Amino acid sequence: MRHQSGAEFIITRGDGYTDAQVSAETLSVFQESELARGVPLHDLVARLQRLCREAVKWHERNPA
Repeated sequence: MRHQSGAEFIITRGDGYTDAQVSAETLSVFQESELARGVPLHDLVARLQRLCREAVKWHERNPA
């Protein structure tokens, strides 16, 4: 799953849970994109965590 910022999320379904991890290869693209949008450096981690939660919610509503 890819966000418009360039961050790619790897969705893993477990027994009773769904987890999302950001692909390490896309972190620099995400950072550049967000900084270009004016997101302060100190907010990047919180934004990435929120996007992970949103990716899990989206995947739960739209299972592949």
